Amino acid sequence: DASSDPLTALATRRYFLGRLHAELHEADAGEGGVLLLLRLSDLRAINEALGQAATDALLCATGEGLAHAAAGQAEALAGRLAGGEFALLLPNMAPAAAQALASELAASLTVALRQAGLDFQHAFTLAALPYQHDEDMAALLRRAEAALAQATAGVPLMLAAVGTPASAGRDWRATLEWALSHEGFLLQAFPVQDMNGRALHEELVLRLAQPGSEPLTAASFLPEAARLGLLGAIDRDRLAAA
Repeated sequence: DASSDPLTALATRRYFLGRLHAELHEADAGEGGVLLLLRLSDLRAINEALGQAATDALLCATGEGLAHAAAGQAEALAGRLAGGEFALLLPNMAPAAAQALASELAASLTVALRQAGLDFQHAFTLAALPYQHDEDMAALLRRAEAALAQATAGVPLMLAAVGTPASAGRDWRATLEWALSHEGFLLQAFPVQDMNGRALHEELVLRLAQPGSEPLTAASFLPEAARLGLLGAIDRDRLAAA
């Protein structure tokens, strides 16, 4: 079946993206929903550590977790996009419900990784992003990729925060340009430990200062920076400050 991945039985990349396009643009689709992406951070290292058979079993277990999540949601679809990259399309789901679902997936995959004997360097990332009907699919996927990329640079097994639609009321261009001109981007250090609680090193994560409020996580603002073409300016700002 060309629509089904032969290893995990999830939807193939081509079928999944076709369904996503339909949800975004067909007249009878809902007003929006949530796209969840999951990535095993270093599939080659996992394969070297476990061997092909055990790695395939881990991929299948990941697929089963996504399929189980999809089975409980009307019109949801789980897919394997490539290698260790998976996706879950959740039409008409509220962001808060998607956050809870993503947390459940993170917990189940953490158990699967530990049962496979993998340590914290073999981590995964999750990004759950709301979408709206008629949103450009390429822009949505860029937002998702930016969120996953930032999560990869953060603490292993850290769940990326659910993103915010571009139309949620915040003037993102003004917010990001203010931060660039007022040293509003912060680097915060977090300790990384192994499964026995031993300190390994510190990870630096990016935050966006908000006067009078808590800083925003990178998963909240980097997708908007990617959409507005400001990622390069943010990188240069952090290099200049280093």
